[in-house]
Amino acid sequence: DAAARPSHPVHTPTRGVGSPWIVGRMTAPDARLRLICLPQAGGSAASFAPWRLTPPPGVELATVELPGRGVRSAEPVPDTLEELADAVLDGIAGELREPYALFGHSFGALIGYELAVRIRRRGLTPPAALLVSASRAPHTPVLRRVTDHDDVGLLSWLEGFGGFPPELRRYPAYLRYAMRTVRRDLALAEAY
Repeated sequence: DAAARPSHPVHTPTRGVGSPWIVGRMTAPDARLRLICLPQAGGSAASFAPWRLTPPPGVELATVELPGRGVRSAEPVPDTLEELADAVLDGIAGELREPYALFGHSFGALIGYELAVRIRRRGLTPPAALLVSASRAPHTPVLRRVTDHDDVGLLSWLEGFGGFPPELRRYPAYLRYAMRTVRRDLALAEAY
């Protein structure tokens, strides 16, 4: 019965194929492109949870879980953004076989750029696109270090542009964890 079928393809949540790097995959039945998503400073694969509600037709979402956060919170974070990009590429290399694009937001944009450079150097299949948002260009120097602020100043800076929900102030233990993670990621980005 046509009335019982949805009018658009149904995206199905699927588990990664054994890799701890991809968490919360959403697969479209007619997927023509895999969109590999890299989160902002302090973010995790869960940062893209709202996207899973209405992914574009024909696009599979593959959200990357970086070490030191989410389900991988016990894992150490590499000392430099370049080392982190090496680790991410090693972890997601199996995802690069189908047509794919990289999307990085803020800190994730710098990782995405470094991934694209490494993919090319290794002779792997290049992405159809590198999509970035809310980031400086890789060749642009950092003019002001926000990691020099104390936690109150850093939190105020984050809240000033909507980068941190103010309601999280009600959860001091989580706030300390989140600030530590954000500060560490921002320090990697500032040193890049």
